[in-house]
Amino acid sequence: MAESPQIVRRGSCYCGDVSYEVKGNPLFSVYCHCTQCQRSFGAVFVNAIHFTPAAFSWTFSAENNPEAEAQEGCTVYRCKKCRGAPATQMSDTQNWALRGTQLERDEDGRIKQWEDVIAERSYLVFQKGGGCRRLLCPSGQDSLMRRRDWVEFSFW
Repeated sequence: MAESPQIVRRGSCYCGDVSYEVKGNPLFSVYCHCTQCQRSFGAVFVNAIHFTPAAFSWTFSAENNPEAEAQEGCTVYRCKKCRGAPATQMSDTQNWALRGTQLERDEDGRIKQWEDVIAERSYLVFQKGGGCRRLLCPSGQDSLMRRRDWVEFSFW
């Protein structure tokens, strides 16, 4: 029996100078609402798709080496030209968190294979007094109104 081809996804910063590719399926996808992501990326929440270190590789040319910005719990990689941050490496697991908005798009402007990327969604929210919670939303149930169906587990 022939093996199915491995999925390869590509992405980059806004200007395209800093690019990467990932192979295989993500570990999970989150919509992070923590204040660190809000401040780092200038948004109310950030979609981050996590992949193992073995799945991730940079594909940019040597002159486009991104700036590494150390933050609490991670290193954010930013393009020197457009300041976009296409990838973040988590300090504890070394996994890569990629911005869903910066994945390769088709000719109609839609993110390629989007449904496959966000099959398992979760939400990260900060709690009063510190720490963070990850709420896992079962597939097909991403409404905030259905929180009673979510599985909760501690994150950090």
